[in-house]
Order: sequence, then structure tokens, then C-alpha cells
Amino acid sequence: MTLRRRPSSVHAAIGFKGSPAYAAATGGIDALVRQLAVEYGGRIRFNSVLPGAVVTSLWAEVPEEYKVQTAARTPVGRLGVPEDVAAAVAFLASDDASLVTGQNLLVDCGRSINSQE
Repeated sequence: MTLRRRPSSVHAAIGFKGSPAYAAATGGIDALVRQLAVEYGGRIRFNSVLPGAVVTSLWAEVPEEYKVQTAARTPVGRLGVPEDVAAAVAFLASDDASLVTGQNLLVDCGRSINSQE
């Protein structure tokens, strides 16, 4: 069985001002993942990972105050690191996830469940 991964984002699950096109695109990826899982049944597993704020090189120019505010909006109180997302992908690629298909796994420090803006 082959695992297919497609990029998505927490923007598919919750709205952020100024990002309608990005939200629509990532939402479309999530719908596509579910549809492909139905189409290909037990032959291929399709899942996506929806990362939230993950500190990568894109965050290099972000002011520290904004990082602190963003982390405070998450129930876990921190930003993610690439290893957090990699661990989720490794799980989905493993035999431990052999029954997981058509899912969109949020790896967002709980941001999508927190109503704080």
C-alpha cells in the first residue's frame, strides 16, 4: 500500500483575515484527500497534514513579539518546529496508521480549537 501526502494548512480548518484564496486552496486539498481515499479504497491511503505556526526559515524576519502572541493563542502555549510535523508524517507513513485514510491531521498546537483571535 502506498501513502500519498499532499500539503495543506490549518487555514483549511479555521479562517484568518486576509487569506481567502489560501484558505480555499487548502480546503480544496482536504476535500481532494477524502475523495481520493474513497476512489482508491484499500489500495492507496491518502492523508494530509495541516500544520499551524511552525518555526521555519519563513519566521526568521517575524518580530519576537508576534511569535510570543501567536504561541499564546495555542492551548499548548508554543509554536511548532519542523520535527513536530515530521513526527506526524512519520506516523501516517507507518504501519501503525494502516487504517488511517482520508484524514486531515491538524498539527497546530491546538490553534484550531482555540477561539482566541
